[in-house]
Amino acid sequence: MWLKVACILAALSFATIDARSARTKRSLIKIFRWRDCGSDPDRPLTVSSFSMAPMPMMVPGNVTISFSGGSNRDMGNGKLKLTIIRQGWMPIYIPCVENIGSCEYADSCQLLQAMKGWGPQAECIAHQISQIIESAGANSRQALCKFKRGYAHSGYRTLYLPPLPNLPGMSLVMEANYQIRVQMTEHVTNAEIGCIDMNMSVRPIHGRGNECPVNRENRHRKYPH
Repeated sequence: MWLKVACILAALSFATIDARSARTKRSLIKIFRWRDCGSDPDRPLTVSSFSMAPMPMMVPGNVTISFSGGSNRDMGNGKLKLTIIRQGWMPIYIPCVENIGSCEYADSCQLLQAMKGWGPQAECIAHQISQIIESAGANSRQALCKFKRGYAHSGYRTLYLPPLPNLPGMSLVMEANYQIRVQMTEHVTNAEIGCIDMNMSVRPIHGRGNECPVNRENRHRKYPH
């Protein structure tokens, strides 16, 4: 999977990176920025605060996330659409390859479970998200299926980002600023549930990284890079 992703990213970015820029360190953003991009005034889900640090995100490494928002009514699972743009003097749309990139996910209810089959890096992140949800007293299998009316605050939560696969040019291609939009719509009506825009940066670093902090029974499992 990652070989396909690397080949497509390399092909898309080759024309935008000259020899001079490749030898100099990119200007990566140092402050995470976000905005609620919902356009429907009657949408049920709104975001009131969102933070992510450090920036740029070091991969492998830890990122601390805090999120708060609310829903004005109960609702079921929906459809998720992810749009990723690699920023630069020529913005590059990152296509969907093997469920990674600018993808649409038909069932938010099954998303975390599905991620565990997308490869070890995605599985590592999915396990951690599940543990965060369960530590808050919710069922991770139902958290993306049923949204209750009310306000929620995540507190500060830490996610470990596992190493990227050790493929030629992967670090060069992935080190960049990114604009990401996450949209959620209802299954039947396609009505907007919520939307959030994010601007962030990624800086891959050398090294094997740490063990992925998955469930206790998998604690001795190493995730390849």
